[in-house]
Amino acid sequence: IQTCHGTLPKLEQPSKYADVYVCVTKEVQDHLKLMGIDAQLIRNGIDCSRFMPRTQPANRLNTVLSLCQSEEANELIEQVCAEMGVRYLKADKKQDNVWHLEDLINEADLVVGIGRSVYDAMACGRTVVSFDKRKYSAALGDGYLNESNLELSLEHNCSGRGTGKTIDAAQLKKEFKKYNPSDGIYMRAYALK
Repeated sequence: IQTCHGTLPKLEQPSKYADVYVCVTKEVQDHLKLMGIDAQLIRNGIDCSRFMPRTQPANRLNTVLSLCQSEEANELIEQVCAEMGVRYLKADKKQDNVWHLEDLINEADLVVGIGRSVYDAMACGRTVVSFDKRKYSAALGDGYLNESNLELSLEHNCSGRGTGKTIDAAQLKKEFKKYNPSDGIYMRAYALK
């Protein structure tokens, strides 16, 4: 059984040695269908006992946590936070190996990242902005996620590939200004579902 998590990396392409394929997003499922493979969709699991709200997000945006994996993205987020007078935190898994990530997520009101970062933040009852700049893609994101756009974002692993929205400093500031702590409550409920 092979689990395919993406459409781009070579290691995520279906192996001829697998008997059964599982995919974690509709985007990957559609990608595999084009190759003649019928894959079962099973979304990424979240440990909602470990990743849970331990503090309540502030009424106004005070702290942003970046879980982005590029210096370029982190510099952009830090710049916007400075302009808005918002505390900036970051944890790049390649540089800042933080085992108890849930503790850091609970320090933030809003978390920026894609994929697993978004899912863990949702489980912690945080608001999220889908955005990152990876070597294999442009500075993409779905922006601020809420009830109106979460489903579409999930189809593409909260990566921005579904909307194709390019995010620069001005756009990122607009996304941060959409902050509403009640969206964190919705995110937690969705993660539990």
